[in-house]
Amino acid sequence: MGSDVAHRGLAQALRACRATVVLSGYGNPLCDEELYRGMTGHADAFGRFR
Repeated sequence: MGSDVAHRGLAQALRACRATVVLSGYGNPLCDEELYRGMTGHADAFGRFR
């Protein structure tokens, strides 16, 4: 996903979803600090929190 607009659209859709969602990705300041702040995350196999 290349643009901030696309990231924001996905975040809006995921927040509106009533089901449990699993999202896999990479560290990104927009996502980490704004769009998904406060959501539950889990560590990967190497112990890095995502």
